[in-house]
Amino acid sequence: MRIIDKDTAIKENYKHIVAMARRSQYIYDLGEDMTEVIINDGCVSLMEQADSFDETLGVTFWSYAKKGIYGAMLSSIQRMITTFDVSEHLNRQFTNISRILKQYPDISDEELIQKAAAELKFSNKKAIDLVALYSRSRAELDDNSSIDSSNPDESLFEIADEKTMEFISSLLDTVLKPRHAEYMRLYYGIGCDKLSCAEIAEEFCVTESAVRKAVNVAIKNIRGYIE
Repeated sequence: MRIIDKDTAIKENYKHIVAMARRSQYIYDLGEDMTEVIINDGCVSLMEQADSFDETLGVTFWSYAKKGIYGAMLSSIQRMITTFDVSEHLNRQFTNISRILKQYPDISDEELIQKAAAELKFSNKKAIDLVALYSRSRAELDDNSSIDSSNPDESLFEIADEKTMEFISSLLDTVLKPRHAEYMRLYYGIGCDKLSCAEIAEEFCVTESAVRKAVNVAIKNIRGYIE
């Protein structure tokens, strides 16, 4: 077995990865930041599969790798979805899945996929993906249900010196979800004018409680790095 050169694999197949990511962006109404993440994860998956590709299989490298790449992209979307990041378009689809579950409370996953495909006029593949994403979103909701939705803690920044503030700012884009990082900047006025939770909620078309929860989740994550 001869290992395919990774740089060559990326160069020859990058356009396919981008096209696959743009399709997911269109289907799930993803933001540009989320689309960039799934493109990067798709490239990582492609390079991983380059290590195991056998040219004697009689198929092209892209035919061999595309299923794994799409799986990696779907996993990326699942990781990024929270109750604060779901777009209006995707949330409508989730509402339909929820409606089916309420109508058929004992339905199996396989039956749910078939129902979703039939009632929502989806392909079976898209129904499988949508049910997987819905399950991930509900799991995130359960995980965040115990997060305090009161006003975020101001003490994180009250005693922070300039060096600590620089460190905290650097953490925003490395340990937080993009939406959470943006909420933090706006709420605490990091590099911009401060906004209230209500003002942030209005700007992003979410509830004020969702913004408070998101900021408190972000604070909890950052404290783990500075305390």
